[in-house]
Amino acid sequence: MANKGDLETLSSSADAAASILEYGFTITFSLQLLLKGVMSQLWNIFNTLQILMALPLFAVSMPANILFVKQVIDEIINFQPIPKDTLYEYIGEPIFGHLSSGDESVKDISDQLDDEEDDEEEKEVTDGEEITR
Repeated sequence: MANKGDLETLSSSADAAASILEYGFTITFSLQLLLKGVMSQLWNIFNTLQILMALPLFAVSMPANILFVKQVIDEIINFQPIPKDTLYEYIGEPIFGHLSSGDESVKDISDQLDDEEDDEEEKEVTDGEEITR
């Protein structure tokens, strides 16, 4: 049989565990109530940004401020802290050597793709017509 000291230790441990669970539940419940509003607002912002980024796909005339915001968001999305050429020079070439695909090197193909992307960025859709700057 258990002695009185063991029962007191078990009882105090049970009381401590109960109070910890009680505080944990209270804190978790409070945080859920607080974050529910924040997450709802964040989800609404995400939905709005999706719509904003999809608008140029339609032949819709947009004000300049919306186009500016879209351009800023595009720059954030396409963030490149280290240029591709630098990565290729310091990582690609030492590890893989000169990468080639037929007569063109991978770097040349990458440069061609970058040039095509730059050309596409210069086009702007207004009133259903494409205007090249």
